[in-house]
Amino acid sequence: MRSPYEIVERHDLTEAEWRRLAPLLPPPSPRGRRPRDRRPVVNGILWILATGARRRDLPPRYPPWSTCYAYFRRWERDGTWDRIHRALQRTLRSEYNGVAPVQ
Repeated sequence: MRSPYEIVERHDLTEAEWRRLAPLLPPPSPRGRRPRDRRPVVNGILWILATGARRRDLPPRYPPWSTCYAYFRRWERDGTWDRIHRALQRTLRSEYNGVAPVQ
C-alpha cells in the first residue's frame, strides 16, 4: 500500500523531514475532539508561510485554513515553534560538526 505522503508537493515535508519533526510536536490533548493527523496541518502551515498567501487561500489538499491557523497559534503561544527551532538547530549543528547531538 502506498503512503498518501509518497508524492511530495513543493512545500510539503518529505518522509525524512517528518520523521525528524514529528517527535518534537506536543502530544495531542486528551480532551476535546479526536486528534487529526498533524502532518497535513504542518504542511498547510508551511505552505502559507512559504507562499505568503492569505490563510483563506489554502489549497483544498490541506485541512481547513482555520484548523491550520488554530494549530499555528496554539504552538506559537506555548513555545512549540521555538523548541522545534532550537532542537533542529542543535541536531543539524551536531551533524555538521560530526558529534552526537546534546539532549
